[in-house]
Amino acid sequence: MPEKIIYPIQPYFVLSSAAYYKKLSGLPAVSHFYRFTGNQNSGQCFAVPDGAVDIIFKCSKDAPSAEICGTVKQSEDAGFSDSTTYFGVRLLPGILENLGGASMKELMNHRYSLEEVLGTHGLAGEIADLDSFEDQIQLFTKVFSEKAGTSDNGSHRVASAVLHEIYENDGVIRVSELEQKLHYSRRHLVRSFEETTGLDIKSFSTYIRFQSVLKQLNEGRFKSLSEAAAAGGYFDQNHFQKDFKRFANITPGAYVKLLEDMKYQDKLIIL
Repeated sequence: MPEKIIYPIQPYFVLSSAAYYKKLSGLPAVSHFYRFTGNQNSGQCFAVPDGAVDIIFKCSKDAPSAEICGTVKQSEDAGFSDSTTYFGVRLLPGILENLGGASMKELMNHRYSLEEVLGTHGLAGEIADLDSFEDQIQLFTKVFSEKAGTSDNGSHRVASAVLHEIYENDGVIRVSELEQKLHYSRRHLVRSFEETTGLDIKSFSTYIRFQSVLKQLNEGRFKSLSEAAAAGGYFDQNHFQKDFKRFANITPGAYVKLLEDMKYQDKLIIL
């Protein structure tokens, strides 16, 4: 695993809830667990590119369900229902080469039934029946540990080295630089990375650059949007605005105002 990890975040999941509970994971492949109840009054909930895979349980007593959702390429409506509770698991990129019956590449920009992919018959109902966030985490961890395994082949080791460099540079790195640093051919780097993560290096780096800036905006670390653009390695403000609008469905300035108006930090509860 890379020493530095930019943990993938979905800020609209937080903003579109009254309270968003998050707990970091001890599982190598899992970034964190989360739980929230949809609130349409908080505005439309978008999924943003993060390079990760989410497993999302709809905890409806009448019609529980669970889906595996690959990263989106640009902002998309997450499709959450009002007043419905969701339990989610965010997987770290590059740990698993496949998830049951689906490769990471097949998951990219797609949603599949968890039961069909992992063969977890009845798990959605069991998760929905549990009122405790901790109990949901424990049950999922037990089942997931039995169903999913990490990889340690040659492609995975090369991909891990690429991930390390991408994280260390907050996504601002070219494939040509990776060739020089890691002493592998471009073809070998690209093939190994795509086999492991399902994503090409350029796209993943772009997502991580966006995620790095997004996280720092959420934490109020920048004095200005110009500073945010510079930190993200953007050529100019227009480039920054264009990427941000495509990925977050909003301009950077409007996003910062939204964080303040919707009290993002008050809604985020880390356990």
